[in-house]
Amino acid sequence: MVSSKNLESILGLIYRKHIKTVNVRYKREDMSVEIVGAQGFDYQYTVTLYMILKYLEMNQFKVWIENESFEDARLSYQLEDKTYCIELQVKKKAAEITYDEFAAWLAHFQKNKSDCFILDRIQQSDTNYLVFVTNNRCTDDVSKFLGKEYKIRENKVSFSTEMLKDLKLRMLKGIDNKNELGRKRKEHIEQYFSRKKSELNKVLGRVCVIERKDQIEREICTILKKQYQIPEMICRDVMNQMLDIVRYGRDCGEDIVALIREIVKNKSFNRILPEDKNFYKRDSIDELKNELLRKNVLLLTGMPFSGKTYIAKTIAQDFQDNGYYVKMTDCILEDQEAYHFLMAPENDLRLLLIEDPFGHIRENKDSIEILDKILYLIRGRLSVNRKIIITSRQDVLLDVFRKKQIEDCKIQDNVWINTSITSTEEAKKVWLRFYGESDESLQVFERLNRFFDHHNETVFLEIGEIRHLLLNVQNINILMDMSTDEIIKQSRISSEEVCRKIKSYGEVHKDIFILLGCFCNTVRSVNIKDLAYILCSNEEAVSTRQRMEEEVTVSIGGKQKNSYMHQEFPIYAQKLELDKDIKSILRMLCEKGYIYKERITNEIYFLHPIYTYASKLLLQEEIVADWDIEKYINYMRRAIGSLSPNAAFCSLCQLGQEFGTEQIVIDCIAEGSKSIFPAIRDVSILYLDQNFDNLNEQVQKNFMKNIRNGRTADKYMQWNGNECWYQMDGKHYLDFFSMDDFLGKDVKFTLEEIEQRVRNRETFSKKEIYDILCSRLVDDLSRAFLDYALLSDEAVIRSKAVFYLFKNYASKLDFEKTEYLQHFENHNVVWGMLKGMLNNIESFSEENIKKLIIYFQKQFERKSVSMYVEDLFDKFGDEYDSKAIEWRKYTQTERVKIWKIWAALFSKWLVCFPAKFMGMHEPHMRSNMDQSLRYLNNQQEVVDITNAWIQWIKNYSKYHNVNDYGMSVLDYLITGTESSAHLRKGMIKKELRVNSTSLVTAHISHIVDLWEILTDEEREDICEYLKNEMRSDMKWMQAVALTRKKVPQDIQIAIAGNVFLNKEPKEIIDVLNEKNILTECLHIFCGFPQPLWFNGYHHSGNYLLWDGVMMEVLRKHIIDECYDISLREFIDTLYNNDNRFVNGYDVYKEMLSDEENRKQIFTRLAYISVTQNQDNKKMWDELLQAGSEEEKKQYFSKISDFIELVEYKNMDYNGLLCEYEFKDIVHYILPCFSSDERIYKLSDEIFLMRRRMQDIENSIHIEIETDRTKKLKEFYETMVEKTYKNAPPRLLFTNKLVNCTCKEMGGVSDAIEKVLKKSQNDFWDRYEHVKETFENNCPLEIREEYSLENWYD
Repeated sequence: MVSSKNLESILGLIYRKHIKTVNVRYKREDMSVEIVGAQGFDYQYTVTLYMILKYLEMNQFKVWIENESFEDARLSYQLEDKTYCIELQVKKKAAEITYDEFAAWLAHFQKNKSDCFILDRIQQSDTNYLVFVTNNRCTDDVSKFLGKEYKIRENKVSFSTEMLKDLKLRMLKGIDNKNELGRKRKEHIEQYFSRKKSELNKVLGRVCVIERKDQIEREICTILKKQYQIPEMICRDVMNQMLDIVRYGRDCGEDIVALIREIVKNKSFNRILPEDKNFYKRDSIDELKNELLRKNVLLLTGMPFSGKTYIAKTIAQDFQDNGYYVKMTDCILEDQEAYHFLMAPENDLRLLLIEDPFGHIRENKDSIEILDKILYLIRGRLSVNRKIIITSRQDVLLDVFRKKQIEDCKIQDNVWINTSITSTEEAKKVWLRFYGESDESLQVFERLNRFFDHHNETVFLEIGEIRHLLLNVQNINILMDMSTDEIIKQSRISSEEVCRKIKSYGEVHKDIFILLGCFCNTVRSVNIKDLAYILCSNEEAVSTRQRMEEEVTVSIGGKQKNSYMHQEFPIYAQKLELDKDIKSILRMLCEKGYIYKERITNEIYFLHPIYTYASKLLLQEEIVADWDIEKYINYMRRAIGSLSPNAAFCSLCQLGQEFGTEQIVIDCIAEGSKSIFPAIRDVSILYLDQNFDNLNEQVQKNFMKNIRNGRTADKYMQWNGNECWYQMDGKHYLDFFSMDDFLGKDVKFTLEEIEQRVRNRETFSKKEIYDILCSRLVDDLSRAFLDYALLSDEAVIRSKAVFYLFKNYASKLDFEKTEYLQHFENHNVVWGMLKGMLNNIESFSEENIKKLIIYFQKQFERKSVSMYVEDLFDKFGDEYDSKAIEWRKYTQTERVKIWKIWAALFSKWLVCFPAKFMGMHEPHMRSNMDQSLRYLNNQQEVVDITNAWIQWIKNYSKYHNVNDYGMSVLDYLITGTESSAHLRKGMIKKELRVNSTSLVTAHISHIVDLWEILTDEEREDICEYLKNEMRSDMKWMQAVALTRKKVPQDIQIAIAGNVFLNKEPKEIIDVLNEKNILTECLHIFCGFPQPLWFNGYHHSGNYLLWDGVMMEVLRKHIIDECYDISLREFIDTLYNNDNRFVNGYDVYKEMLSDEENRKQIFTRLAYISVTQNQDNKKMWDELLQAGSEEEKKQYFSKISDFIELVEYKNMDYNGLLCEYEFKDIVHYILPCFSSDERIYKLSDEIFLMRRRMQDIENSIHIEIETDRTKKLKEFYETMVEKTYKNAPPRLLFTNKLVNCTCKEMGGVSDAIEKVLKKSQNDFWDRYEHVKETFENNCPLEIREEYSLENWYD
């Protein structure tokens, strides 16, 4: 049998090697390399493990994996003094096995060999067998070789001479004879089949095919559970460990049976009861076990060290050995996994052991809530397959129940059983078990017994106290010399006493003891390797993501070579080992009985809650002393960044419970929210969520970013065996043509198989659950499976399960008897419940809907939930978006019901909206609002939504500019309460008194547009407001009111004293100037500057009226603000070829007759030319024709300063010719750039010379020497290269000119191509510089920035 120490080192080696394994194998037929898919290898190793387990109990059983002399595996065993050998080959095939393919299998030679093939080896002994295992079926010709894996024996096959000849020919057909090796192999087979027919039949009779092994993993788990009594819930973990051993056997070439048997012996190293040479089975164990079998609950109490924990673990271990999956916990509130563990449907055997839930030493502050949880579990979840053991100290129980007798502390009529030693006889048996039956031992016992009889304190020392005494004093003779008081003092222990002893060992011992309490407890262990990383390594965090952004790469047409879909699970980069001093301390703590180290797994945990609590007390002392506590926090930060979820979990709990909300603590806990382990991320996020207001702004922002990106990370979750994790870099891959994202994944199970496993109480791995929930089967899953999935640690799995539970089983949910609405659940689980409810609202009762609304409204107060559900509310009314509700399946009545629920939820969500951390898609919000009015028949709901909307604007405007959609709240209110105006009484008036000019002007725009449906009182109030309200920004309200499409006469009279907007533009201008609001009206109508365009009321008035007003302003030729606004609007409109202005071109030409107008128009045209994507040569032509020669020079001189911007805008078209005439470019622009002008003149001369030469050729039929044309081209190119080198031209226009000239002369040479390419690159550098200069210090005298007078936001 292999030693545990050896197995321990082998498993470590396997882990390191397995991570780095590359699936490369050598073909046995030749020297070429075959890259074998991981899937095929996995099947090979899985089948090998299956066969190993089938034969594991055979005598002298040995297994070797892959060797030079054989194929996939060789198994040997003894039976009736004979040694049998099975040569195993595994064949995973997509199609059925034909006779030709089977013959090729038989014709298989060793690598590079021609004198020994597979049947030669089988012939060497009558006990040698060849077994092929395949996932597919065999054809009829092959079926004669079929056998059974558990009964390999000789087949009674009888091949005739013809049949043997046929088999030989088929075998030869599969061998390539093009090389010498192939020819020799054929010769060898010919020679082999020359044997006697009886001899060949005997060999072929020992060839066996086992077919249809396509559910091999399930069969292995069944064997582990039924044959080797391994708990069902860990069968897959055990299988994975065994597969690692198989792979290890491939690498080492050694027999692996001892390693496999050691794993079976230790049941995946998951013993509940530590192995202990001093173990003593209490007399009461069997009786207590029967109590648990009868009642399904066992409550154990007693004095400290009375053995209640040991009794509980002894019983739990016995149940585990009999097929139960046992879970231990000490915190039913924070450990959600443990709580969900017992909540599963009854499809497997489970036992939950809760140690000291009410407090290890004194009453927990949450004891009432803990008792409620326990009551719920006992009352509703216990059955023949669901059992619970609870331990608690007597003094703690009496405090929790506020009783004086333990008999009065019942839970559901279940009494607490005292585990203290109750008789002298039992005390004596225990004493002698530990100290032996010598005379000295009996004397000490009698002395102690007399002491307890006399003092009537307790019957005797508790069993844990006797054990503790033995750890301190092993020699009975020493006890003989000690007084009774000294013996009792040595045996008695408390957390305070433990603290004193630990401190007496020295400062380093104390630090290690404290840190152990930060990384493990009695139910959660930490591995030595992880401990070495945390305490002795300087390696950076390996399990926290430094980049929280999620990036999805979409590929169209096949996966990319460097797909991010599957990354390697992280490993420690350094070789980790504990320092010698730390090892020594841990060894001492083990010897003293404070901690326990599993000999196989190297897992460490505390042996008793008192020791865990002592570690906590020591930490508390350090915190109070405030002396170097940062070192503990930093070590816990390392634990959070380790590959131990247990250490990370315990550290997060310590940080949350023992420390305050100092920044260093918050930062440390925030690290957990970046963990690659979803369960750790969930714990951290819950803490940060509950303490959100105590976080600083940066941590809050990071937290919310984490929540926002979480949905993407959850979608692309990775798997390391059965452990899910997030990719470190946040990069994900999506194949556009993959149907998985649209139709769901394909899984290896059918729906019938899934439900059969549920009925058979078989377990599913975490990955299987996740894949099934992402599959095409998900909508047909049973409630039992979904309830089962809700037990997962990971919120991402629970969120999917609860979504389909609510969506498909709404009518069967009872919120009085289930915990769905009682948890402080993770945000994505809440989202799953909400989405599921809205997708099956017709199945929920009215009573349950009310409960759900209250629940969700409360959840929206959490920042994480309010952010996470934003996507649902954003797309709520969209009938075509996949993220929205399936509206098409609902009737009108059902839609009304859904929108009423929306009204209740959306109102609360708006108030809770986390505006500081996210924006609202306001157009979508307004669209949803508009749709709601079609369904909300109770107009009070409209008022409620309006009030929430107003509150949202108030909060949102602190961090964002609210746009026109977001400010349309009065439009919604007035429209939605048209028939019940009394419900909105006073609301409009109140809203017009807010301080925001943007918001009030938006209100005025909607009020004027909806004037006809306002009440008389409201209209009077508005008119009075516009006429007499004393606020400094009133001009803007009046301007908005006057620039609507239809302005009521009452409004005009209130503002101007008469109806005037039906008059000529000149008269309108006079009225507006008299009221001093012409400028404000033009700003509002044109939507310039911001936020006037952003606010959405621009261009809402009568175009004919306001265009006429602006043209009248321009005709006056008075350069003021009104002129600037009007010219901007006028030129922009004409430049974009919009015929909106009636007779606009006539007015344009008229304006060009004035020099000052031309100056203003040039500035505006030049600015538009480089800031818009349009061009309008006509307007430029008109301007240049009207201008003087001096003006033109000035215009183009200014344009030359930013000519790159002009060329860039038109570079894909005709360049400068899009804006200007060629003659103007030559005459005015080129002179601004000497090199460009020089190139132009050179090109022009070359063109002329080239044309003259062509004319001569055409007219007198004289052939010009080719050499002359070539020399002309060479001369041109030389001059161009020289100019570009010494004084590069600036214009792309010049590049095009050179290109055309070269083509005219026969083509563009490589040298010129290179020159032009460099010039193009230089242009981009200049463009960026010119653009930045233009934006920061515009050379045009143009006014683009206005300060709006008396505008308040």
